[in-house]
Amino acid sequence: MSGSDLGALLPLLLLVAAFVFLILRPARNRQRQMANLQGSLAVGSEVMLTSGVFGKVTWLGDETLKVEISPDLEIRVHRHAVGRVLDDEERIRMASESSDVSDDADSTPDIEASDAGDESENAASDGKQPEKGD
Repeated sequence: MSGSDLGALLPLLLLVAAFVFLILRPARNRQRQMANLQGSLAVGSEVMLTSGVFGKVTWLGDETLKVEISPDLEIRVHRHAVGRVLDDEERIRMASESSDVSDDADSTPDIEASDAGDESENAASDGKQPEKGD
């Protein structure tokens, strides 16, 4: 091989090296992290699913698991739906945030159907047609 042939192959070799370092290595690292996550799952672990739902693992199967998301409410999900196993610090922080949420039913405004119907009746009695934006 002469020097000019090696110079022609150099860009191709650089592209292959860039592909390996930018694509393949991060993908392998993600696979390794996912395997570690799956290995750390145990009954009683506090987890966050990829959908953002928090819960406690109550049953483990080969491909699925059951997560208790509230008292007496379990959902069955695929193992890959687990995004993170919470450590003690995260679990305490998430528990304290959930107590900040108010469960008041009175805090939501009530919309009465009769109020919505009054506008269309008033417009019809004036002889005007309601516009599309109304």
